Amino acid sequence: PAVLELRGASGGRSIELKTARLFSAAAEAAAILAGFALPLRRRAAGLGRELGLTFQLRDDMLDYGLEGRETKTLGQDFRNRFLTLPLLFLVRATGISWRALARLSWREAARLMREEGIPARMEERRALHLARAARCFRGLPALFPGGPAATILRGLGLFFPARAK
Repeated sequence: PAVLELRGASGGRSIELKTARLFSAAAEAAAILAGFALPLRRRAAGLGRELGLTFQLRDDMLDYGLEGRETKTLGQDFRNRFLTLPLLFLVRATGISWRALARLSWREAARLMREEGIPARMEERRALHLARAARCFRGLPALFPGGPAATILRGLGLFFPARAK
């Protein structure tokens, strides 16, 4: 999850503490292995961070069934009392207390999220991070199979060249 436990909730930075840092480190490691100079390694790390945030936002939405797909165990983050960005948006939008929120089922929380337009806000946030990722990517050397940018994307599991038939 993009988050910290409810007991230690500190807000927005918690998202970066998990998936985004992992993606950033993977991208930077791939850039180091590709022999990139420091400025390009930083750009690669930025790309990983933004892609990690994008991934985590989607994962959080999937946990509440906010994307209409059931690709994971729904409500798991809520049941485990992880503070996710959809919950932060819900608290800000409704003013619901953490204590009252803890008494809800994950389905009730998801219903409130839909009523408050949280999925649209999450999509806006994802679009922002995708745009930032695109800016980072544009600063990397040209992408082609075997090229340095492909090495980074392969390291993140995001680049799959077309297979010969």
